[in-house]
Amino acid sequence: MSYMQRYLPKICFIVFLILFGTLLSKNITPPHYIRGISSAYEMYMDVEGTDIKGEKITLPYSLKNIKKGTKIHLYNDFVISPNDMMYIKTVYAPLRVIANEAEIYRYGCKGTYPDILKDPPTQVCLINIPTAQKVTHIELIYEFPYERDNLSLSPPLYGEGSDLMRYLFIKMFVPFILAVLQLFIGAFLIIMFAALLPSEINANSLLWLGLFGITFGLWSLCECNFTVLIVQSPYVLYIGAFMSMFVSSLPILLFTGCILERKSRLLDTLTAITAVSVLTAVILQLSGKVPFHKSMFFFHYLMLVNFISMCLIVCIRGVKDKNTSRFSAAYIAMTIFVMLELLNYSLDFVDYKTLLFQTGVLIFLVMNEYLTGMHLRNIVILRAENRRLSENMAIMEKQMAAQYESGRMLIETAEELKRQRHDLKHQYIVLDGFINEKEYDKAKAYIEKLIKAIPQDKVKVYCRNDALNAIITYYARSAEENNIKYDISLETPDETSLTDTQLCIIFGNLLENAIEACCRTENENRFIKLSSNIKAGMLYIAMDNSCDGNIRIENGGFISSKRNEIGTGINSITAIVKKYGGNAKFNVNGNVFESSVCIEL
Repeated sequence: MSYMQRYLPKICFIVFLILFGTLLSKNITPPHYIRGISSAYEMYMDVEGTDIKGEKITLPYSLKNIKKGTKIHLYNDFVISPNDMMYIKTVYAPLRVIANEAEIYRYGCKGTYPDILKDPPTQVCLINIPTAQKVTHIELIYEFPYERDNLSLSPPLYGEGSDLMRYLFIKMFVPFILAVLQLFIGAFLIIMFAALLPSEINANSLLWLGLFGITFGLWSLCECNFTVLIVQSPYVLYIGAFMSMFVSSLPILLFTGCILERKSRLLDTLTAITAVSVLTAVILQLSGKVPFHKSMFFFHYLMLVNFISMCLIVCIRGVKDKNTSRFSAAYIAMTIFVMLELLNYSLDFVDYKTLLFQTGVLIFLVMNEYLTGMHLRNIVILRAENRRLSENMAIMEKQMAAQYESGRMLIETAEELKRQRHDLKHQYIVLDGFINEKEYDKAKAYIEKLIKAIPQDKVKVYCRNDALNAIITYYARSAEENNIKYDISLETPDETSLTDTQLCIIFGNLLENAIEACCRTENENRFIKLSSNIKAGMLYIAMDNSCDGNIRIENGGFISSKRNEIGTGINSITAIVKKYGGNAKFNVNGNVFESSVCIEL
């Protein structure tokens, strides 16, 4: 099954849920869903310094070609119940709210926000209406922004506070929840990266993908009106939204570099351009020359260029490289959603800005999180297998060295016997001379001397399997060198489904682990007792050895003293035993480590 076939149903399901939520929230009208909420969408407008006086307008409304700083008055009479609250929104414009000629709210006065901004950031809030009259005259006084060419006027809502909050959450829950999901996925990926830091695995792709989720999630969250309503720190959210948007391309460019087998000059160039652009935007904002909301349009198109370029690079590289080709679908989907988002800014076919982009990012994160996780999982498995094979090869090398040493000893013994056979004639002549001269004591002494000269068998036989005997001999010699008392009694099968190599790996790993454990104890307490026997078609192996008792066990596995992970030797034994329908158990009993293995022959 191809990756597109595997992911297409999941992607379609996610997109369906998001679009369903969008359409649902887009068509919510207060009277149908939450009673007691009204919209002040019909108001009268006065614009100071112009001929616009008492003009009736329907909100939302966009006002253009007005002198900077001009005051705009919106007013009307509304039937408001006691304890009602009002929801208002102002976009980069100072605002005063008057109820029956008494000011009840003021926002955006000079000195209440940093001087680097000429206009206050967007603000949404709920305000109390301190009146018990049924008919209340409400007046909203805006100032036309200095750094924008239009003023967006949104309709106020009024009703009970709890009803307003519930309605606003329903209207805004889609982008809010998407932003929270992106932050959660990003944080999860960074935690995974931190967890892999102690290992030697390069998990930088998790870091950059996680940072992309965090930066984009922050952008979406800071831009969401519901967040502004809850946090009530418009300047902090303004900085957070734009800075997150500006830098969001950087981690995804670096992530793309991680998944490519070879470096890409185009990718490096785009990363440098994006980094310089972010720095330039910050300098221009701090100098008061170009505000963030004007730099935003440049970054929208830079982001599109970045994603189209990354998509092309990944798809082209994917033709020759299967590992890279797996990521192509995610990049194609993300690029499509970026293009749709830019079209939405012009055509306005979805109410919520960035919603399409948020959808694309969520799909991109989920797909790449899975792909990256699977890729790293394969690396972990491959590294563990390589380490196991490496240790098994080391045991085989020791077996070969032991067999070579055994062969050398046998050759030396044979050479000595050959020499003695050559000298035997001369020795018989000497003995014959002693006997003829009746010098029996000398003859007896000479015979004793010959007996002592007979070479001893230097190769000790522990079992009938030559390969296994060699590896046992090697570790027995190692035990002697480390002052370890050992008792080895083996019964091995003549015929078995296991290969000699597998038998050597089992016994070699058992003895190597035992010698390492013994070397961490006091000299006088070091011992190894190894035995094996055959019963009912099963080979039973039992070994006890001394240990210091400080053995770590995690998730049912024994942690290696050489590496901070489950021991490779025990894994190798367990893998072979399970392959042949056997069982292996390991236990710590005080200062004794107990091993038992049974294998079907």
